Amino acid sequence: MDRVGYGIYTVMDISLLPPLHLIYAENPSDSGKVHSTVRRKWLDGDEFIISSMAEIAKLAEEGRTALLKKITPRSKNS
Repeated sequence: MDRVGYGIYTVMDISLLPPLHLIYAENPSDSGKVHSTVRRKWLDGDEFIISSMAEIAKLAEEGRTALLKKITPRSKNS
């Protein structure tokens, strides 16, 4: 992130994804208010923002691994 200004993006086969639903708001006015300070807080070293982003990255990696290994909620309990 510091070196190139953005995160790590990994191309994945979309056939691995389950059916998804996209939800959006026609007027997401609150989103900008909520997220506009996140980058600044990150750059300022805000521990909550940094730890939250690390947790999100961990969840994304776990999700990617589950998709690649075809692990589903039902197969976890089998």
